[in-house]
Amino acid sequence: MTFLKEYVIVSGASGFIGKHLLEALKKSGISVVAITRDVIKNNSNALANVRWCSWDNIELLVEELSIDSALIGIIHLATEYGHKTSSLINIEDANVIKPLKLLDLAIKYRADIFLNTDSFFAKKDFNYQHMRPYIITKRHFDEIGHYYANMHDISFVNMRLEHV
Repeated sequence: MTFLKEYVIVSGASGFIGKHLLEALKKSGISVVAITRDVIKNNSNALANVRWCSWDNIELLVEELSIDSALIGIIHLATEYGHKTSSLINIEDANVIKPLKLLDLAIKYRADIFLNTDSFFAKKDFNYQHMRPYIITKRHFDEIGHYYANMHDISFVNMRLEHV
């Protein structure tokens, strides 16, 4: 696989939206580092200009790529809604800790933009008690992400996905 000089990182790349986004980025000629929980499964669906990695390996891969490629942006799609099987720690990790690590990478490698996603559940006028951990963590990251990005001169966009 030939990696281009500029690339983006996409978390949640193996999900519904992520798969469609990868196709669009491919058509645009943009290389992608795609973060997934199951690298082996997704490597079998190899797309040109897509390099799959796990959350554990993202920092090393970005460091390696920084030798001759530039990180231009991060698109954070991965999320944890907190269904009955999820612990609060898993929800916090997916919705706050992991995206903060990605934001750190964006700042360290001088990316232009960090695009975060949430859903209509996070709207202030909705009060879904069964979704409270998800809502709280998504709002928290939106607020801290804007604060941190402003401190480091990177564009931070929170994109609310309404009906997917």
